[in-house]
Amino acid sequence: MDLETYLSKRRRSFLPSFFSPDLTPANCSELLQERYLFIGLFEEIQTSVNQLADRLVFVKVTIDHSNAARRHEEVPASAHERFREDNQVAYAIYMHARERFGRLGDTGQPPQA
Repeated sequence: MDLETYLSKRRRSFLPSFFSPDLTPANCSELLQERYLFIGLFEEIQTSVNQLADRLVFVKVTIDHSNAARRHEEVPASAHERFREDNQVAYAIYMHARERFGRLGDTGQPPQA
């Protein structure tokens, strides 16, 4: 099954069901910042686990990769746009996590001013 067919059959992500029902694309960053200690990124799983361990003052663990293959398939622009339209809250959560992830150092803590 190609990506376009998959998106036409399963349009909505289950991700928002794990968050507050009042979460919207408009209030996403604010509510996530207020209510959640940490949101990691699967594509950066080892760094995410390390950052969470640092924030909780836990020992870091190594995450084994059972499928570490790189995929080189390009996502068609139409599929990307369709996903964004059908999954606005999930996409807002992801973008918030990406932005926050980029601002955290190796310690998982925001840089000190």
